[in-house]
Amino acid sequence: ALAFASDRLRDNRAIVNEAVKSDSRAFQYASSRLRETKGFLMQLLQNEPDILQYLSFSLKDDDSIVRAAVA
Repeated sequence: ALAFASDRLRDNRAIVNEAVKSDSRAFQYASSRLRETKGFLMQLLQNEPDILQYLSFSLKDDDSIVRAAVA
C-alpha cells in the first residue's frame, strides 16, 4: 500500500514503520530522506532486518547499521 501513498505519507515515520511491520518490502517505497535517516533505520532494523537489502551501498557498509540487522 505504501507504493501508492502520497509523498507526504511516504515521508511519515509512523506510516512507514507500520507499513514495514506489515511487509518489509514496503521499505523500498519510503521517502529517500527516511531511507537515509540512520536513527530511523536502526529502529526498523531491530525488528525488520530484511530491509537491509533495500539500503544504499554506503549504509550497507556502515558497521552499526549491519550490526543492528544481525543482532
